[in-house]
Amino acid sequence: MRSRLRAAAVNFGGFIDGRWGFIDNTGKWVVLPIYEDAWDFSEGLARIKFNGKWGFVDRAGNNVIPAKFDDAGSFSGGLVRAKSEGKWGYLDKKGNTEIPFRFDYAWDFQTDTARVRIGDLESYIDQSGREIK
Repeated sequence: MRSRLRAAAVNFGGFIDGRWGFIDNTGKWVVLPIYEDAWDFSEGLARIKFNGKWGFVDRAGNNVIPAKFDDAGSFSGGLVRAKSEGKWGYLDKKGNTEIPFRFDYAWDFQTDTARVRIGDLESYIDQSGREIK
């Protein structure tokens, strides 16, 4: 049976300030609870918050995309939305910028398209960043 990981809260030393990590289905810690926040795995990577910034770890706890983003979404179609310096863009699974940080807001990709906003104008883009008309 393949082990599934999930986020679980734990308090260090009984402190109220909880930390997040990942446990397997036997309750064994696979990724130690050092994160301020953590989300489920999406396409093999989990969104984590460390020192107030968002990044991504793999199932072994390796930092694949450093926690340096102001906000982030979940992977879909190999891309994830992330926010840096007030703008949203899209990264690949190695943390490379695939679609530049130019949007005032961006949503996760659904199939092959994502909704984005610049100012008051909303539109849809494909996975290369081209606007769909």
